[in-house]
Amino acid sequence: MKSQMAMIAIVTVLLACGVSVSAEEITAVSLKTLLTKVIEKHEHPGGMGVLVVHDGKIKAQATAGKRHHRKENLITDQDLFHLGSCTKAMTGTLIGLAVQRGELKFDSTLGELLADWEIHNDFKTVTVKQLLHHRSGLKANASVTEMLLKRAVKDEQGKIKQRRDVLQPVLKEAPEYAPDTNDTYSNLGYILLGHLLERQSGKAWETLMREQIFEPLGMKSAGFGPVKSSKNVTQPYGHVRNAMKVPAAVEGDNPPFLGPAGTVHASLEDWSKFIVAHFSAESNPLGLTEETLKALHTPGPDRYAAGWVIFFPNKPEPVLFHNGSNTMWYCAVCFIPTRKEAVLVTSNAFEQKPVHEVMKKLLSIPIQLEP
Repeated sequence: MKSQMAMIAIVTVLLACGVSVSAEEITAVSLKTLLTKVIEKHEHPGGMGVLVVHDGKIKAQATAGKRHHRKENLITDQDLFHLGSCTKAMTGTLIGLAVQRGELKFDSTLGELLADWEIHNDFKTVTVKQLLHHRSGLKANASVTEMLLKRAVKDEQGKIKQRRDVLQPVLKEAPEYAPDTNDTYSNLGYILLGHLLERQSGKAWETLMREQIFEPLGMKSAGFGPVKSSKNVTQPYGHVRNAMKVPAAVEGDNPPFLGPAGTVHASLEDWSKFIVAHFSAESNPLGLTEETLKALHTPGPDRYAAGWVIFFPNKPEPVLFHNGSNTMWYCAVCFIPTRKEAVLVTSNAFEQKPVHEVMKKLLSIPIQLEP
């Protein structure tokens, strides 16, 4: 997969299977010990969190490290973490729910859905499924100017307008490549998916997320944009390093228009509720059917589905993965629906190696994550 953002790492799944850590060995104490060792080993400037789901239920979770690299406030199990591009699976789920209700089809085209827009002829045949799979021909991101200028928008209609204003000029231009012939990891593609839902409902993507994802799942901690803190450091700060590798604590996020591609934050426990909803249609709190789950978990030619990288899609035990970052935070999730098990790892710094090391030690199917 060709990514122009540091949001999807290159992931290689090893074919050898086996249990690296048994469920019996996983406790809050053992997880905290693991996190502490990894934080020290990598000189992580902030802190980390990890949650393990076994047999469809939370087996254990833990946090370790600091909310702010210069303060003594420690991260807790209730703290919030920015999920970055792991938001994309939530937007994909909103699309799946709209398809279930008959409001949309996976093969609906932009020519049909944006009939009142002036768009390039090559974009008119692009389907919802191709947008979900990053095969639409859309470039990765909006211009730097758009990213810098479109910041503070609070009202619902303002957010809808901002997304429309970003998308319309892009769709007038020719695609970067002929649709469905290649893939480019595209934040714009998921912004467009969110805006298609906005056009149908008249509601902002953020409202749809609250009504159709957060509220049914009881994700009370979930929200959008920066994880708010204060001088008292009541929540974690994000962290970045300068050219000299010196860390700095920061509060910030991508502009609101990028929401459907990556602005959700939540506690680890609440994030896990969303992951568990993707295990099975049985007693599904979102009402996802097996048909919809299959569609959301079936990848295109490049292993990307509706917000998930899929491994072994034709095997009895497919593995689903995604990671996310706004360049100030980093997280990753890997789960196996048929086993009803998952590992979620978060970090309040853009530090990939510590997150990957924790994940690899806990997965029942070992994977190689780079870097």
